[in-house]
Amino acid sequence: PTPMYTFRFSFKESVAPLLSKMNIHAVSLANNHSVDWGEEGYVNTKTILDKHGVRSFGHSQSMMDDVYEINLDGKMITTFGINMTKARWNNDEAIEATLKVVNAHPESHIVAFLHWGDEYSHKQNSMQQELARILIDNGVDTVIGAHPHVIQGIEKYKDSHIFYSLGNFIFDQFFSDDVEEGYAIKMKHVEGNLIFELIPYVSERSQPRLADEENRKKILDNLASYSDEELKSAIVSGIVK
Repeated sequence: PTPMYTFRFSFKESVAPLLSKMNIHAVSLANNHSVDWGEEGYVNTKTILDKHGVRSFGHSQSMMDDVYEINLDGKMITTFGINMTKARWNNDEAIEATLKVVNAHPESHIVAFLHWGDEYSHKQNSMQQELARILIDNGVDTVIGAHPHVIQGIEKYKDSHIFYSLGNFIFDQFFSDDVEEGYAIKMKHVEGNLIFELIPYVSERSQPRLADEENRKKILDNLASYSDEELKSAIVSGIVK
């Protein structure tokens, strides 16, 4: 058996230019493994990514207000990351980091990318829901989550959307369909409104590909079943407004 807290994830430097080549422009380091090799490893990761044109934001152990910005059809989208896995759960620190970002980018659509939730559970927990709503109350426009390794539902609160977990993208877990399915979010700015297109994918032996029609329907149907009743028909259609 693997003793607790002995996983130490890393990647070869040769991976960084591949990310850039595949049009991955930014990554979140706000997760429970980004300091597996200490602060020196974290700094080295940022340095190597930056060298190859891949922006990074967030930290495992501290609430950072560094961000990734992109102009989407004339509207600035500002994304920042927070690690809220159980050992790091601190609502006050999360609010403080959020307010720094919101106040520094008053004209932006603010996206909070959160690492949180119970692994392998399709249901968000009460702490996730409470924090998501607090962040929206403090100026966040969209909340997007990861960490559970499976898809969790979508909720709407005060005209803002909460995507609790996108599921796995590239990960070496193969023991069930649930851990080899996920979805991406394509954000569109149309006539002053932000529209979210849901793009299901499957990952076979850690190689993601767009879902075929049968799997697309299954993933969206499952996602709808985990989500707010009022959003179910929109989720099944693949477009959430």
